[in-house]
Amino acid sequence: MQYKVPQFIEHELKIVGPLTFKQFIFISIAGTISLVLFFTIAETSFILWLIITSILMGTAIGLTFLQVEGFPLFIVIKKSIEFFAKPKIYIWEKKAFTPKLVLLSEPQKEVPVILTRGRTIKSAEKSRLKKLWNEIELK
Repeated sequence: MQYKVPQFIEHELKIVGPLTFKQFIFISIAGTISLVLFFTIAETSFILWLIITSILMGTAIGLTFLQVEGFPLFIVIKKSIEFFAKPKIYIWEKKAFTPKLVLLSEPQKEVPVILTRGRTIKSAEKSRLKKLWNEIELK
């Protein structure tokens, strides 16, 4: 029995345990900032450090693991900023354009001359109906 194999599957590699590289970077940056704040603020006010660290780690965990309609929260925030930063109105400006004219002329056909008992009769083409039909269709 044959099965359809899905194509174009994008899968990020797990670098550190169950975390991808981006997830690891978010968590490690938040942890580093929290550690630096611990050595600077925690000696004077442990409660302030605890509040700042909980906000910082909550944001990092949200950016790392939350998804909105299948997209990571980081990508959604990035696309939202791009949307609000770009102008919404597109003004079309006609660019200067010099067209190149090419005239095609058909070679003139010679009308056959039929001789009949001393008189010359010019015979026309078989039918101009097809030619007229083509001209109408092209317009």
